[in-house]
Amino acid sequence: MKPFNLSITILFMLLMCTSIQAQESDELAGFMESQKAKLNRSDKTPVNAPNTDVYLVPPENFAINPSSNGFIHNNSATTIQVVEINNVNSEQIIKTLNAAYFAEQGFTLEHQETIILDDGKVAYLFVTNYQVEEEKFNRIFFFTGEQSTIWININFPSIVKSLIYQPLIASLKTVKHQSL
Repeated sequence: MKPFNLSITILFMLLMCTSIQAQESDELAGFMESQKAKLNRSDKTPVNAPNTDVYLVPPENFAINPSSNGFIHNNSATTIQVVEINNVNSEQIIKTLNAAYFAEQGFTLEHQETIILDDGKVAYLFVTNYQVEEEKFNRIFFFTGEQSTIWININFPSIVKSLIYQPLIASLKTVKHQSL
């Protein structure tokens, strides 16, 4: 084969590979968006977290899990655990939380933020990561409440974060305490 023909052949093969990679990338992005959309709940009816007075709209396909006072999504191995702390203001709790505290507990603090819930109340998020053997996970620590605190922990494999994070935050914004 002449050098000119070989160069053309190689160039043609490179262009084909690039085109296939771009198409696969587009298909993956489309798949991710369709999966994310499936987690957004069209039914906005709050659900009672088992064994608590806390209500929220969980992401789509999360099942009630009484053993964790919360919800579980088996396909993504994501759990939502709800705890109530009576007679303690959430601001008292978050004053003790910082990167050093989380490090002592085996977590790395990625970021923290204050969010406004759908009902106008303030909540505090701490997004952390940790590792179990070779698997990487994230945990969201969520606190809200003035007279009593609603504390929610959400655990999920880090590999699904881009898929599940926004639906989880949207769900947390719906949190309400029955008696408040």
